[in-house]
Amino acid sequence: MISKLISIMVLLAVCLSGCAPDANTITPDQVDMSMIDQIVKVKGKITYAVENPMGVGGMYLKLGNSKGEVDVRIQPELWDSYQAGEKAIYGEGKTVTVEGILFKVGTDLVVVHGKYNSANVSVTSNSSIR
Repeated sequence: MISKLISIMVLLAVCLSGCAPDANTITPDQVDMSMIDQIVKVKGKITYAVENPMGVGGMYLKLGNSKGEVDVRIQPELWDSYQAGEKAIYGEGKTVTVEGILFKVGTDLVVVHGKYNSANVSVTSNSSIR
C-alpha cells in the first residue's frame, strides 16, 4: 500500500487538535470518492504512523475515528524541514487536523500534506511523489 504512494504529488497544512473548530473540517469517515482532487480538511486520531516508509522519506499516517480511516502522506521535503517539536505532533494516539489534496491511490484515499497556497494549487495526474 505504501509503495502505491510513489505515484502522487505534494501539498498541505497542519493544525493541532486545539485549533478553533472549522465548519469545513470533516472526520475520516466523511471522506469519500466525490472529494478526489479537491482540498479537504480532516480531523482525526493518528492510528498508525511510520517515518521514512519503505525508505522513500517523509511520513505516512492513518487518521481515523470510530467509523473510518483515511491515509495521510507528508512529503519528504516538508518532513525534513520540520523541527523535532513539529514532528512530535504526529505520534500515534494524537489528534490532528490535516488539510491537503485528496487522491485515490489504488483502492485507498490519501490526503497529501504539504505547504501550499490554495489560490495557486493545480492538480495534475502525472505529478511526482516519493
